[in-house]
Amino acid sequence: MMRKRCVTLCVLLFFCFIAHFARAHTCRISIIVDTDMALDDLRALAMLLNSDMADIPLIVTSDGAASPQAGCRNLRMLLKYFKRESTKIASGELLGKPVPPWRSWSENVRWPEAQGGD
Repeated sequence: MMRKRCVTLCVLLFFCFIAHFARAHTCRISIIVDTDMALDDLRALAMLLNSDMADIPLIVTSDGAASPQAGCRNLRMLLKYFKRESTKIASGELLGKPVPPWRSWSENVRWPEAQGGD
């Protein structure tokens, strides 16, 4: 009798936890992103933009791997590719610090043409 109660309790707890995790993928999370548009940031942004779980109302580009202006230019192309042009973009200020050696790679990213009519 005790074993039957224990099994029943375990089954009920299991279904309680499953219901919680099943709902975890139905809500959207609002995210504001601050990025220096380094290549790893581009990959992370591509994953977020392609996700149905993230709502990104604003992305701020800052000085770092790319200048804020070049970061905005690359970000516009990325948003166009993912058809998310409604996302607002803000550009930070130049910090006047030494430029990292990989800045030319971060600023001169090759982009595929955005496909129309999908």
